[in-house]
Amino acid sequence: MLLSLMLACPTPLLNHGVPTAADEDLILVYSAGVDALFVDAKDAALKNAVAMISARLSELPGEIPNAGDMPPDLIPLLARLCGGSAVLRAGLASEGIEGMPLPFYANLLLPGSEAEARELASRVTNLFASVGMEGLEADASGLVPLPAPIPAWFGASGRDFIVAVGKRSEATVEIPRSGLPAGVEPAFAVSLDYGRMLKLGLSQATQGDDSDGARMVTKLMERLHLTDIRFEISSGHDAQRGYQAVLMPGMAKAVREMGLMPESGVPAELLGVVPSDAIWAALGSANFAATMNFYLELLQEMLGDELEVDPMAMVESFTGVHLQRDIFENLGEHWGIYASDTTGGGGLLSMVIFNSLENADAIRDARGRLIGTINGIAQAEAEGYVRVRQWEDGGASYASLTFPGLPIPFEPTGVITDRYAFMAATPQAAMAAVHQADHGDGGLAVNPRFIEQLPDDLDGIYGVTFLDTPRLLADGYGLASLMCSGLANGTRSRADQSRDAGVILPPYHVLADGAKASVALTRIVGDDYLQVTRMDRSFLVNMTSGMGFAGPLMMAGFAAGVAGPLIEKQEQAQARQAQLRSELARERKLRKRLEREAQEGSDEHGHDHDDHDDE
Repeated sequence: MLLSLMLACPTPLLNHGVPTAADEDLILVYSAGVDALFVDAKDAALKNAVAMISARLSELPGEIPNAGDMPPDLIPLLARLCGGSAVLRAGLASEGIEGMPLPFYANLLLPGSEAEARELASRVTNLFASVGMEGLEADASGLVPLPAPIPAWFGASGRDFIVAVGKRSEATVEIPRSGLPAGVEPAFAVSLDYGRMLKLGLSQATQGDDSDGARMVTKLMERLHLTDIRFEISSGHDAQRGYQAVLMPGMAKAVREMGLMPESGVPAELLGVVPSDAIWAALGSANFAATMNFYLELLQEMLGDELEVDPMAMVESFTGVHLQRDIFENLGEHWGIYASDTTGGGGLLSMVIFNSLENADAIRDARGRLIGTINGIAQAEAEGYVRVRQWEDGGASYASLTFPGLPIPFEPTGVITDRYAFMAATPQAAMAAVHQADHGDGGLAVNPRFIEQLPDDLDGIYGVTFLDTPRLLADGYGLASLMCSGLANGTRSRADQSRDAGVILPPYHVLADGAKASVALTRIVGDDYLQVTRMDRSFLVNMTSGMGFAGPLMMAGFAAGVAGPLIEKQEQAQARQAQLRSELARERKLRKRLEREAQEGSDEHGHDHDDHDDE
């Protein structure tokens, strides 16, 4: 049972000769412990509450009917596992392991002093003895083998307590730290070889399958370089702020090989397109024309003769627009998305998406043809209740989706200027976005919260993400306070009133005092992609602002989830009504025909009588 708990709890140490695998390491999870994760004064009560979880768990058996007594060694083990420093790593051995169909290994290591390691080993031995597994003794390696169907050991090795399944690795763990500033130690880190895991899953799924479909899937994975994807994620902090670094080794090289690398990174002028009062924003560079070409060629390569119709030609036959020639080849490389006070108060309806343009006239022409097609279909199918309205303002060409005669509160609007194309949730947001791009206030480049989180070196930036943490605290504070109250109540004791974490979430003015924004910059470093985020060092500050950011999205998702079935029911009701009207119309037509035939028969009968009377 303990072995299962240990392998299932991914809260795992610091690099001091920790054993590891020299084979195919698929995943490494590292934690320096609760003390290293909750370092800010605003998180002090949260750290205390987390430390009380193990004591609360020890009370549960007495509160659950027929639960029996909990082994006395279990709670200290769980507390150490989830609260202290640890490393969990797993992967595939280069050679087979007896008793295992796959040469899989997993090692969990809890570092500390030699005395602590021996104490943990003793507690685990006692725990197994409590379930009838007595007489467990260490082998020559110093670890205790378990009488399990697969190879497994536990025990103390120097300053480390170890649990090993499959095999025990011996190499030294290298904790991911690429991208963290000098002097910042990782508090939490993850290394994930997604490509090898995908390759493993694919090989198992297609084992013995030599079909064209299996070969196509394998080739597709290779062409997209999906089997080369790796992530190294590390987070830490200094006295001023928190940091998170995400490294994707070799992915810039893969993008170059696919011919998808944009010619330039994010230009400084793009920051000016985003209002200075942006609540959140993301900017980046992409080669859209090359990307579309790549996937069209890949589609042709995968399907060959089975691709009977050119997808671009098929779309053009319906819309009058060739997506590649008329749209993608005329787009620029720089894009952005944001929500701001300027464009509508900062909520979802203030959201704006934009892209730079290489040929604005060509985009306008393509849009005109597309609108003509949409309006023609709408007139025929929606009886005029749907129409794309084209209008001008300040020299910019706008187009809004409208619903004439229907009080539908929805009017998404697109606009094309000489430099950018914008898509907004409302006409007002579109107009404000154009004004910002043409006559704005300097944009993000003059936002003090954004500037505060920038490093000295801004060369070679290919992606920018901004989250106005202090502003979002207000939106997420209510939900965060409820969650913290739940944790506080959950760790309180009915019998021991002294065990009380108190108020976990600080008052709003305390939480917001000195809070820092979150700014992530993505660069290309040699063959790698590296994103470094600079944020507030308080866990609670970042959690609360995250709830403020996600809240509107969750509400929109909830609304869509509720509206979807209602719309479906409405459509079903309309379909039944249409079917009923059709059946009634057929009935009326049949009745009229029968009445007409009956009338004609009556007239003929009357004529026959007249003829007889004449005779």
